[in-house]
Amino acid sequence: MEFILDKKSTTEGIVTVKVTNEDYAKELDLELKKAAKSVKINGFRPGKVPVQIVKQMYGGSIVSQLVFDKINKEVSRYMSEQDVHLVGGLVMSAEAPAQDWNKQKDFELVFDIAFLGDFELDLSAIHINTYTVEITDEELEEKITYLLERDAKRTETDIAKENSYLYFNIIKDNEQIHTIEKVTSDDFSDAYKTYFVGKSLNEEFVLKIKDVFNTENIDELLENLEDENVSMEDDLTFRLITIEDVEFNEMNEEYFKRLFPQNDIKTLEEFKEVLRKTIAHDTQELFDDNTISDLEDVTLSSIQVEVPTQRLKEWAIEAYVKTDDTGKAFKMTEAELEKEYSTIEKKVLWGVVLEKYLKTKPDFHPLPEDIIEGAIERLKMNMPYFRNMPKSSLKQFAIKQLGESKDINEKHEALQIGFEKRTSREMLKEVSSTNISITTKEYVAKIAGAIVKNHELTEAIESETEA
Repeated sequence: MEFILDKKSTTEGIVTVKVTNEDYAKELDLELKKAAKSVKINGFRPGKVPVQIVKQMYGGSIVSQLVFDKINKEVSRYMSEQDVHLVGGLVMSAEAPAQDWNKQKDFELVFDIAFLGDFELDLSAIHINTYTVEITDEELEEKITYLLERDAKRTETDIAKENSYLYFNIIKDNEQIHTIEKVTSDDFSDAYKTYFVGKSLNEEFVLKIKDVFNTENIDELLENLEDENVSMEDDLTFRLITIEDVEFNEMNEEYFKRLFPQNDIKTLEEFKEVLRKTIAHDTQELFDDNTISDLEDVTLSSIQVEVPTQRLKEWAIEAYVKTDDTGKAFKMTEAELEKEYSTIEKKVLWGVVLEKYLKTKPDFHPLPEDIIEGAIERLKMNMPYFRNMPKSSLKQFAIKQLGESKDINEKHEALQIGFEKRTSREMLKEVSSTNISITTKEYVAKIAGAIVKNHELTEAIESETEA
């Protein structure tokens, strides 16, 4: 098989492919024999159709399928040798001569192609900041409080106590406009910390929001308030709809074992040390993932690549799918494509950057563990619920999913994603960087949008301790 590349511009060209009978003869013989065993033709018993009859009736379509399959397999290798990065695959050219698949043995096929413009990758010109997490005592205590509240035993009752969780309906002009859930004494202003102690279920109170709640907590408590005309100064009716008595776990060996069954924890100090390391590990994973994202952004901004935008869009709308919160996949509309296009283009360009980088690393190859990491990344990409969970909590789930899947393409995709992630980490070693020790709160404040809200880090801790 011979490929001849003719570049018409910096992003478009024609590739001529010459295929001889020797390129596909063995495969054709096997396919004809296989078809003879399964094809049904009147006048012949099943499995007894002569190969020559099958060739007369179906040979042309089998030949064309074999030829195109071999071209598609070989074109990537050829283009890689030419350092050409295809966009959108091969499109049969209008200039291509007609082919008679039944009579011809040799073929000459002509395809229109689009490709990315060439570029230089200079890692010495790239500098990024990397971050090492510091878990403060304050954050550690916040996580302990969270765990205790999460694992507390709750019992509904009729009379509020000092440590009860309270739930209110907020009523204005005889209409319920909001529900406030799990209010604790810490959420109330100083004047109202004990106001509801002794109050009864379904009792109503006319109060002002600004008077009742701690100003630091008002926004969180009133999140999703439907009535935008509500003022903090309004007299509103608070109806006490649920009261929960709360019984917290004691900080003892039994509770420590429940949270960390793999550790032999005896004292509170040992527990805090294990929890601190767990938080640091899980948070560092998020930091490191974002560092890879920073590497992508800085690297792509340092290179100039001409992109055949229209061809990339045509390919993307056919090849790319979106997933909803349940992981169900569906094709994008043109409007969605426009919204997602910059992300798709970035992903394509980053893949090409890694491919160029790997040419300098001939001994760097995929490893078995890449498929596990790739499967974990697929879970995070396809199902938002998993997005901020630590890898340790997702590993067994990913392995189980891989074992149950019969889709070889899914496993290949996982291997590719995992290998790309490891390649990115290898590339990170070769750029200049400055390491900064930083707390989670400082990081969130400094890198806006890089890690979502702090409570999602807490969800990662929850997943880890439950695992």
